[in-house]
Amino acid sequence: MASTQLSDFSAALSLMYRRRLTTQINSLVVLLFLLPVLPGEGKACYWTAEFSGASDAAASAEGVARSSSDADDEIEVGATLAWAQYDKTASVTDLAQFAAGSNFNPESVGAFGADLLGGKVQRQIRRLALGMGSDLYSGNPGASPVELAGAALAIDSSGTFAGIDPTTYSEWAAAENSIATANLSFQAVRENLITPVYDACGEIPEFLTCPSDVFDKLKALFNDNELHVEREVVLARGGGLMGNEPRTVKLRAGMDCIFIDGIPVIRDRHCTASTIYAWNTNYVAVRQLSPMWSILQQGTQAIQEVFRRLADDPKLVLPREQLEGMAARNNGIMPYVKLLGDRGLSTEAVVAAHAQVEYLRRNGLGKLTLT
Repeated sequence: MASTQLSDFSAALSLMYRRRLTTQINSLVVLLFLLPVLPGEGKACYWTAEFSGASDAAASAEGVARSSSDADDEIEVGATLAWAQYDKTASVTDLAQFAAGSNFNPESVGAFGADLLGGKVQRQIRRLALGMGSDLYSGNPGASPVELAGAALAIDSSGTFAGIDPTTYSEWAAAENSIATANLSFQAVRENLITPVYDACGEIPEFLTCPSDVFDKLKALFNDNELHVEREVVLARGGGLMGNEPRTVKLRAGMDCIFIDGIPVIRDRHCTASTIYAWNTNYVAVRQLSPMWSILQQGTQAIQEVFRRLADDPKLVLPREQLEGMAARNNGIMPYVKLLGDRGLSTEAVVAAHAQVEYLRRNGLGKLTLT
């Protein structure tokens, strides 16, 4: 009898998939990773903006008399944005769940821990992040349903935003300029983006974002000896639970960064076409409504108890490093998973998040459009 050849069993072999499901989907979300994500509270995302109402001090005569008529003060105006809700649904039949769980290779269909629904939920979390990452640039808080306040609307020199009109309060305007693409240079970025932000708020931007084609054009301005690439950037806000401390961010795989005048420039595929944005995390953050924030504040023991209840295992013990990492966590959207009611031989789970983008100081940000 002849030896078995490949052609003898190749038809059956084609059914033996490799161990893991390998995604072909670009799941990189840049800005959602860079901006601090902080606790939200109340019926809306709100803050108070201060505008000029008082005059600067002037020299006065010795012994001058003053009264209430001499007093002036700055102007305080409330800013408000409605919360945005994002969700994705995963659903599997009982037959599919049991078949995947009993298979010798459940990871070939992305069944996390032999749980097909668990794998589907994880993939929907990815889609949740992708949708929110896109709306961080293009979202409209005035849309129905409400979306995240995207940079295209928020970082602008005109237009009412968060209920405040810049024609009334001129300081409520971001630095905005445009140049011809052919005129793009370091000097043009400096004069039309970095310097206008500094002149408006007294601080240079923390980092810039732009789409890949603009990033490549900026990168081409360097010669081989001048190119400065980093894998780590320091941001002003987000180190503590309330976001008041600096934090160091190690850029994930696929996140490219160069420096112009010491300012990181990071490519982001979700960024508005032909636009460079200037960011400062002292004045912009994602606010999220989530019960998990209170749990994180209670420390590792509270987190341990939550996972014991979720797993229905009173003896469950999570590794200390994992618990401490969650207790220290203050960055990143924390979606929640909600199982829907029993309706037969299938199970549905919804992955959701409620959030909004808080722009404390519009003139601390800027954008440069290439035409």
